[in-house]
Amino acid sequence: CFGATRAEQPFLFGTSTTACAFLGWRINRFGTPGFNDVCGYSPNSPNCLALNAFNLQSAADECHAIGSRLCTQFELEADVARQSGCQLDFGSVWSSTPCNGTTHFLIIGGSTKSSFVPTCADRFSTQASVRCCADRTAQPAEDQITTTPLPPTSAPTFTPSAAPTIVPTTAPTESPTVSPTQFPTFEPTSAPTSAPTDAPSSVPTDQPSLIPTSVPSVAPTTSP
Repeated sequence: CFGATRAEQPFLFGTSTTACAFLGWRINRFGTPGFNDVCGYSPNSPNCLALNAFNLQSAADECHAIGSRLCTQFELEADVARQSGCQLDFGSVWSSTPCNGTTHFLIIGGSTKSSFVPTCADRFSTQASVRCCADRTAQPAEDQITTTPLPPTSAPTFTPSAAPTIVPTTAPTESPTVSPTQFPTFEPTSAPTSAPTDAPSSVPTDQPSLIPTSVPSVAPTTSP
């Protein structure tokens, strides 16, 4: 049962941010039909020190750090990462293919040479190895949706959130904005402005202004 979506697990989906040619990875090294735009590699090669040491998130981070992404089940079964190092042709690696909702993902063999049976594993607690895939044509990170909207916080945050909130805050901020707003406020401010307005007010003021206005007021003031 495949259930995760791009919005639910945004770090797993999308195109690699670095192209195969730039990474130096061979595209579809075994010529599997339908996979002529994908390449694969073992990111721990050649030292191969951290095998079976990744949960799903850390595996995805390992790939993203070099501009690639996790391989799908079908890419691994098409041998796009076969013979890419660390003897993972016979090992088990994470795929970005979900099963049983959004918390479990398939761990499968690093190539068709592996006898490892695809297993639906908990993405938080299970440890496995990682092989990464990339695309012939990369897509810059700023053009991809990598975060989902966040609900508004109950109180103002010290720094802005990494992603926009789904709805605006229910109450105004405690301090005015650093720069003026694009539109005027719906209600008058509690205190007069620090500088004269460009034009006279539409109604007379209770007291005359301290300095003359550039044009006469529309109506007389209540006192001279």
